[in-house]
Amino acid sequence: FGILFGMCFPIIAVAFDIFFVKNISLTWANIKLTHQQNPLHFIIDSAPLFLGLSFGIAGINQNKLILLNSSLKKNSEEIKSKNVQLKQTIENLKLAQQQLIQSEKMSAVGLLTAGIAHEINNPINFVSANISPLRKDIEDVIQVLDKYNQIDSPITLPIKDFQNKIDLPYTLNELNELVNGIEDGANRTIEIVKGLRNFSRSDEHGIKTANINECIDTTLVLLKHKFQNKIKVIKNYSSFPDLLCYPGQLNQVFMNIISNAADAIVSNGEITINTELLNNEIKIEIIDNGVGMTEEVSKRIFEPFYTTKDVGAGTGLGLSICYGIIEKHKGRITLDSKLNIGTTFSIFLPIQ
Repeated sequence: FGILFGMCFPIIAVAFDIFFVKNISLTWANIKLTHQQNPLHFIIDSAPLFLGLSFGIAGINQNKLILLNSSLKKNSEEIKSKNVQLKQTIENLKLAQQQLIQSEKMSAVGLLTAGIAHEINNPINFVSANISPLRKDIEDVIQVLDKYNQIDSPITLPIKDFQNKIDLPYTLNELNELVNGIEDGANRTIEIVKGLRNFSRSDEHGIKTANINECIDTTLVLLKHKFQNKIKVIKNYSSFPDLLCYPGQLNQVFMNIISNAADAIVSNGEITINTELLNNEIKIEIIDNGVGMTEEVSKRIFEPFYTTKDVGAGTGLGLSICYGIIEKHKGRITLDSKLNIGTTFSIFLPIQ
C-alpha cells in the first residue's frame, strides 16, 4: 500500500500543479517548466515516492516481525503445554510409585496372612475335631458317677462326702460351660482362619468367579474387632450369579470402605450393606450413620494422597486405590454424604 501510494501521489501532485497554473496545458514540457521555475514542486512530487517505498519496506519488515512474534508465542505456548504435561507425568509417576508400594505391602501382608492362616489351621482343626469326643467322654464319666450315687452302701459314703465338698453339680455345670467355650472359640478361630485365607487369596492366576456376598462376609469377619458392641451391622443380601473378578482386590475395596465407615461412627451406630442385581450390574451399597462429610471433602475423597485423618493415621491412598480397582473391573463407584447424617458408598460391578 505504501509503494502504491508513493507511485500515485506524484501524478496527483503534478496534476494539481498544472491545475493551479493558469493557461498551461497538462504536457510534459509544461510539467518540466513548472518544476524548473519552482524546484520545491519537484521535491514535493517525488518525495512521496521514496516515502512510499520506505513505508513498503517497513511494512514488509513489520510483517516479518509479526510472523516472528507469532512463532515465538506459539513456541512459548507449546513449551508451557509441555511443562504442564511433564508436571502431570511426574504426578502420575509419583502416584504409580506410591500405589506400587502400597500394592507390594498388600501383597506381602497377603502372603504373611496366608502363611499364618495355614499354620493356625492345623492345630485349630485338631482342637475342633476333639471337642466332640471330649464331650462324649465327660458324659460317660457323669454316667459312672450317677451309678455310684445309686449305690446305697457305707463304701460310697466317702465318695458322696467328697462330691458334696467339691459341689459336684456346680463343677459339672462349669465343665460343660468350659467345653462349650472351647467349642465356640474353636469355631470362631476356624471362621477367622477361613476369612483370612479367603481375603488373602492372590490374583496371580488371573480373574476367577466369586460370590460377592461371601466376599463381604469374609471382610466383616476380619473387621469384627472394630465393631465390638458399638456398631450394628445390617445385611440385606440378594441372590445373583457369581462374578468374574479379582476377589482379593474386591476384598480390599470392601475392607477399606467398611473400615472407614466404622471409623466414622463415634459412639453407637449402624452399618447397612445392601446388594442387588440391577440392570445386569451388581449394586453394593455400604451405608453408615457416622459423622458424614462436607461437600468439599466429598469432591476430593478419591484424590490420591488426600486424607481427613491425622498425620500418620492414613496414607490418603485407600479410596484412590479402591477407585482404580473398581475401574479395572469396568465398574463405577459413587458417594453420597451429608455432614452429621452419614455416608453412602455405591459400587456398581457389571456381570459381563
